[in-house]
Amino acid sequence: MRYLMIIVWIVTFAGNLQSPAMSFFYVLLGMSAFQIGQSGVIMATGTLICAPFYGWLLDRKSAYLALLLSLFLCALSCVVRG
Repeated sequence: MRYLMIIVWIVTFAGNLQSPAMSFFYVLLGMSAFQIGQSGVIMATGTLICAPFYGWLLDRKSAYLALLLSLFLCALSCVVRG
């Protein structure tokens, strides 16, 4: 479990390094400032909706199950997005 958590922390850290440059990528895709803001709101809303469920899962079941669900959803989004 410890090694899995360390891997997730490293991947999360590396993924967050790209956050400041994402708006430039969105501009290259042709998005306006308003559309970039909308994408941020959509991501924040998803976090707001999912956070209580993950909290319940961590408290009632196990951290391992919550971690696996998060990793599965991340992989699924990468497959869908391409």
